[in-house]
Amino acid sequence: MSKVKQIQERSYVVWQAMRQRLVHKEWYKDVTICAEWETYEGFLEWFNSNEFSNYRDELGNFYVLGKDVLGSERRLYSPETCAFIPQQLNNMFRRKSSSMKSGVQYLSRQKNPYRAYINYNRKHIHLGYYSTEDEAHSKFLEARKDCLKNFLEVHSGRLDARVVDRISEMVGG
Repeated sequence: MSKVKQIQERSYVVWQAMRQRLVHKEWYKDVTICAEWETYEGFLEWFNSNEFSNYRDELGNFYVLGKDVLGSERRLYSPETCAFIPQQLNNMFRRKSSSMKSGVQYLSRQKNPYRAYINYNRKHIHLGYYSTEDEAHSKFLEARKDCLKNFLEVHSGRLDARVVDRISEMVGG
């Protein structure tokens, strides 16, 4: 298969997956797609001009289309709010479907029922138990900040400059 054909097939799969999330996933119900990306041709033009659209992570997996790192409201797929990023980074930003804040799990049988955790470097890291959801979420945010600093060091030169700028703002660097 030619390289052009492979890129077209990959771009179509990414475009279709983005559209399917809006239809089939409850927590995407108020997410929208910009007018430019409503058509495959509009998305393909952006995909082809994006140097990271065919990058792969250290495991050989393609970068994923992420809207949560750049999008201030996380409710729009567009050239301004999306970037191709490693799945590991996307996981640190995506919203969960539960009502709990990111990085928090409620365990009713615990004395301090709010468990803080983070997934990083393919590991599920326990951060402790807390009496309130806000305390546990705060611990998650601290840990995410440290993980993001490390992520920037490890992936230097392999991330969209907009992503680097956004993460640098978040970690104070």
